[in-house]
Amino acid sequence: MSSDDLQLRLALSLFHCKGGHAPALSRALRHQGSLKALMATTREAQEQYGLSLSQQALLSGEPASAESLALGDKDLEWALDSEHHLVTYDSIFYPERLRETDCPPLLLYVRGSLATLGSLQLAIVGSRNASDYGKRNAYWMARELCKAGVTVCSGLALGVDANAHLGALDAAGSDASVSTVAVLGTGIDRVYPAAHRALFQRIADNGAVVSEFPLGMRAYAYNFPRRNRLISGLSVGVLVIEAAIKSGSLITARYAVEQNREVYALPSLLSNPQGRGCHELIKQG
Repeated sequence: MSSDDLQLRLALSLFHCKGGHAPALSRALRHQGSLKALMATTREAQEQYGLSLSQQALLSGEPASAESLALGDKDLEWALDSEHHLVTYDSIFYPERLRETDCPPLLLYVRGSLATLGSLQLAIVGSRNASDYGKRNAYWMARELCKAGVTVCSGLALGVDANAHLGALDAAGSDASVSTVAVLGTGIDRVYPAAHRALFQRIADNGAVVSEFPLGMRAYAYNFPRRNRLISGLSVGVLVIEAAIKSGSLITARYAVEQNREVYALPSLLSNPQGRGCHELIKQG
């Protein structure tokens, strides 16, 4: 087994081990700069990072549990498809902007183009219950950004997200290096919402679909703030189109500020409740 294969095996075991604490591992990776460097640290340093005993044991070369190995085997089987990719923190294909964030994921599941995943991206997010005004502007903005050489990142949700993906896809044509990236709040082998199965496949064929969640993960509500953090982390900025005051899109905007990204907001009619979150962002400057 090559050193790269061993590194991938270790990453999968760390990802799936019981008692693991993903944020602690992510922060340790960010501080050390690579999984290889983290392996060279002492148990005391690993404990200070907040790594679990299971993670510390794996980093010191102890064998993974049978359950972790079985889940890793499942991932490797999934990755046998030429369009499926397991991208670890140490990979040359790991997006640099995401690597710079405070809590970068150890592992990304990717379907489609790695070139698209690593391209210059701007996120477009907004209401699932968008008005025609919001949908039209999401489509138009995405199309024009894509024509200008900017990949559009969004979350595959109904409303603004879907129209942003469609605008980028229609502009990109056959050029998958500048297209659209869909970030999921589920495992990459699930489509949520189910109504977007055809859109999911079109993005996988002409852009990239990415998830930090393990295969089989369902659409739990607590997954979506993490998905929003990934959307902003992949992007140089976030454009919010129609968002209510308590919208998840404002969570994405908040993550963008924390990650030193630009935040843009499209104004709407004062009478439109779906635009109040955007107006609040504009008010805050």
